[in-house]
Amino acid sequence: FGGTGYNQLLFDETDAQGRVQLKCSHAASELTLGHLIHSADNYRGSFRGTGAELRTDDYGAVRAGGGLLVSSY
Repeated sequence: FGGTGYNQLLFDETDAQGRVQLKCSHAASELTLGHLIHSADNYRGSFRGTGAELRTDDYGAVRAGGGLLVSSY
């Protein structure tokens, strides 16, 4: 309400490089799943890897009432 910024939901089905990205301009926060690719406006940039990325330029928190497992296999 009266603020600036935007939210973005991106589905990228480029051959063999699919990804889903949920982005909010507030604090440059985003969640990307699949292929991690630099992008800005309508520009599809360089490949950075695969997997998941959750990032923000502000504070973040992870909460779990019943337990939380963070693992690398």
